[in-house]
Amino acid sequence: MNNRKFNNIFFILGGIPLALYPFVIIADIMLLAAESNPQSVYVKVLAYLFLILSSTYLLTYLACLFVYSGSGEKKRILSIIPLMQLLFTVIVCFIWSLID
Repeated sequence: MNNRKFNNIFFILGGIPLALYPFVIIADIMLLAAESNPQSVYVKVLAYLFLILSSTYLLTYLACLFVYSGSGEKKRILSIIPLMQLLFTVIVCFIWSLID
């Protein structure tokens, strides 16, 4: 397959989680509104990192899609960035669940 087909597949795979994005935003708002308990600094950093990564996914996806569609060069890295953000979000969530 050529480079354009890979990019289209990666953008489609990155767009599938956007169907759950409204629920993620609601959960992120509830996380912000939650009463803070005296927890370790590591747990708070992981919680806020998870909050930032999951909240900004839509912006990352749209920015990559906008730059990809507007640029003359079709680089594969632009289509992989949203998937990498999803991977980092899952890793942070996993570490957060292990520590907490």
